[in-house]
Amino acid sequence: VSTQSTWAPVLFFLLYMFRWTALVLHGGKKVNKRKSTIQLEVLRMYRDFLREAHKKALPEESQKALNQHIRQEFEKRSRIARNKFDAIQWSMEFGKLELEKLQKMKIQHFGLFVPRSKSQ
Repeated sequence: VSTQSTWAPVLFFLLYMFRWTALVLHGGKKVNKRKSTIQLEVLRMYRDFLREAHKKALPEESQKALNQHIRQEFEKRSRIARNKFDAIQWSMEFGKLELEKLQKMKIQHFGLFVPRSKSQ
C-alpha cells in the first residue's frame, strides 16, 4: 500500500480547509500576502521604535508605558486611508523625527497621562 495515495486526500482536504478558513476570516476576500513598500517601511519604523525603546534603561513599568505609547501612536495612524498619500507621507516624516528625538533622549522614567472621565 502506497503512503502517498492515503495521504493525498487528507492533504488536499487540509489545504482546502485552510484556504476556506482564510477566506472566512478575511470576509470572503482573497488576501494579498505581499506587503507594499510603504507597509514595509512602516513595519521597519515600528521595529526601530521598539528597539530604541528597549535600549533605554528604564524601570519595567516605564518600559511597558513607552511600548504602549508607541503601539497607540501606530494604531492611531493605521486608520489613515490607503489613498491619502499626503497624510501617509506626513506621518512617515513625523515618525522619523520622533524616532530621532527618542534616540537623542536620555530618559529615566516614562509615564502616560490618562485623563479622568467626567463621571468620576
